[in-house]
Amino acid sequence: MTAFDKQVGIWSRRHEQMGDAAVGRKGEDVHKQGQRILQHLQPHLQGNFYQHGVELGCGWGRCSELLTACCSHCWFADIFQDWIGRAAREINSTPVYLAEPVLPLSDASMNLALDVMTLQSLDDGLLFTYSGELRRVTCPGATIISLHLAKPEPSRVPSRRAELLGLKEGYKVIETDAIDSAKEPYTVLVGVRA
Repeated sequence: MTAFDKQVGIWSRRHEQMGDAAVGRKGEDVHKQGQRILQHLQPHLQGNFYQHGVELGCGWGRCSELLTACCSHCWFADIFQDWIGRAAREINSTPVYLAEPVLPLSDASMNLALDVMTLQSLDDGLLFTYSGELRRVTCPGATIISLHLAKPEPSRVPSRRAELLGLKEGYKVIETDAIDSAKEPYTVLVGVRA
């Protein structure tokens, strides 16, 4: 069994048992958490316009409205057909079913990439793979935003994530404990693709 297949199995059980709540912290009101997440993303997206944007691990679309409002066209990628269909509900969006650990998008084709708690849920091998995929599909100068639970492992610290995503020096790291009701520490990494 590949690491990707193992991850799909874990998420399939979570999706089956928790439904829409699978995208959030167990026991969390996912709609309230979604509102808190959007409050942290809006300052970095509102007032900007991007030709093409992609959200890795879009779930059922908590961030879809915000992304489609600031992009000419968006691609919403996840492993669940039902979720990507809901996420890509706007006319300027395309669902992307992930059947393997590859984003089926052209190199340097995206001006914006968003990761909301997806990379944090992957083992290191898939973290490296999908970070590389986001780096591959974003063009130089693209904006990349990654919301990640603060973890002490060297592969999870913001500086390493910035390196994996190919961000230029000068990226921002915003620390917050206002994402979930448990007040767990998160970092919002915002930067420009080198």
